[in-house]
Amino acid sequence: MPEAAEFDALRAEFYQGWFHYHPERAVLAGVPVTGRLLLEDDDDLAALRAWLEELLLGLDELEFAALDADRQLDWELMAGAARVEHRELAHRDRCRRDPLHCLPSAALARLTRAPTAALLGTLARLLDEIPEHLRQSQARLRFLAADLAPPLVRVAARESQHWCESLRVLARGSWLHRYGQGHPDLGGALESAALALAGYAHCLTDELAPRAQGLLGCGAEHLDLRLREVHFLDCGVLDCGPDGGPADGDGPLFRALERAEQVCAEGEGGAQFPPETGSLPLTVGPVPLPDWDERARFGAADPERARRLPRLLANPVSLVVACDLCRGCAQDAPGADDDASRRGPAARRARLLLARLDLDLHMGRSDGDAALERLHRAGLAGAAADALLAQLARHPGDALAGVLGWRLLEQARDAAGAALGTASACRDRLLSQGAIPLPLALRYGVGRAAWQAACAGVLGAGVAGLSVRP
Repeated sequence: MPEAAEFDALRAEFYQGWFHYHPERAVLAGVPVTGRLLLEDDDDLAALRAWLEELLLGLDELEFAALDADRQLDWELMAGAARVEHRELAHRDRCRRDPLHCLPSAALARLTRAPTAALLGTLARLLDEIPEHLRQSQARLRFLAADLAPPLVRVAARESQHWCESLRVLARGSWLHRYGQGHPDLGGALESAALALAGYAHCLTDELAPRAQGLLGCGAEHLDLRLREVHFLDCGVLDCGPDGGPADGDGPLFRALERAEQVCAEGEGGAQFPPETGSLPLTVGPVPLPDWDERARFGAADPERARRLPRLLANPVSLVVACDLCRGCAQDAPGADDDASRRGPAARRARLLLARLDLDLHMGRSDGDAALERLHRAGLAGAAADALLAQLARHPGDALAGVLGWRLLEQARDAAGAALGTASACRDRLLSQGAIPLPLALRYGVGRAAWQAACAGVLGAGVAGLSVRP
């Protein structure tokens, strides 16, 4: 079988099985779900780990150089995602200590928003599973109470209460009258799920929160893995010391953040960084990943390419933030609007603060209380600060990748100059591969020379920046 056909067969077979273990992602992608919608069974997770091992073995057996560029890019995305998920399954404690992980919030949002007849059937199944799922989740979390991070417990309690109230509104209002025809048990299922969510919120607030004293960070090794394999940034996290600074000499990541802070200060006439107390109203939070329709707009010139599953499942936060913050690239970018809080000097300083918090949390330099204090000084408090901190804890490296993406794109444009054409032409080439990590978008969409120049400018000439696979 030719290499391309073998890769296509491997990709199709893998995702057909992978969605079985990720029914919530299947719901968001519009893929039919035939089994349970809420999976926590250890046997299922062991089978998923074996499935990922099969994929990695299959990818390694392919001759990478014999694949065309589109398949090479898909190969890299699939291999990186599989390596990270395989490791996270081997160290399940972190996921099990996350009470937000137990809430099917994304699936509920998708299934209750103007549902079709097919989605209503899926919603009914999900609602039926929620009470028992949350009962088992509470039993497990009680054993882990001391290891739970307080901000995650608080955010999960608020999220659970939110969905409790939302489902009751659906059950008692016009939504049920409009969509519930032909589903006579849907109102009762909504009420039962809402009651279970209220019980989960009560358990979190009254039983678990007083005992919670766990850490938020994932550790330097896992942060390094996620930056390399999710964001395709090989930027020397393990060269940082435990205080977040350089371990031996000048760490490349530490240098990159310092230089970004200098760029911000120069752009604001020498403004102080970090900001003084209250000087930065922090309105920019972690980037919400584009939904399935928004992702397709990143590759509007080639929709078929943008809708390839490895790209739809990729994490494009570095690309999204770069398009927001880079000079001349925000205008007319997918999802761009007139919200000035996403761009300009204040937005860059806010992103830098989040990147520093991201690094400090996961390197073990800062705990939850210290991070909240820094957010309070920057102008964010209460539930909003908790929610932002939870995002940083649950998605290690995303905030760092966003800032590095901005700096890499700036450097690529400065170094390549006229070769990249106008801002519009640069943006079109950058987005031609879909919603993918910016390092891959630069290398495959703009060119290897632009990537190498950007990497040298931001991370230093001796840093790999992006591991060329396999």
